[in-house]
Amino acid sequence: MTDLKITKGSANVFADLGFGPPESQNLLLRSQTMIALVHWFNASGLTQAAAAKTLGATPLRRKMCSPALKASPSSKP
Repeated sequence: MTDLKITKGSANVFADLGFGPPESQNLLLRSQTMIALVHWFNASGLTQAAAAKTLGATPLRRKMCSPALKASPSSKP
């Protein structure tokens, strides 16, 4: 059996992956923002088009919305 070494990570997985402080903080903030948006969208009951309009997304951004926006039921906030 192979011995596994487990290292406890920090609160920022991007820093743990080796990104520098400014970039890891930016990536963490962006990912947290996207998670919050997905949870808001799922709770809103809006269609993707209505949600995009509510958020003031530009037509190009609205066109880029995909069905993958729906989070799986097992997703946690």
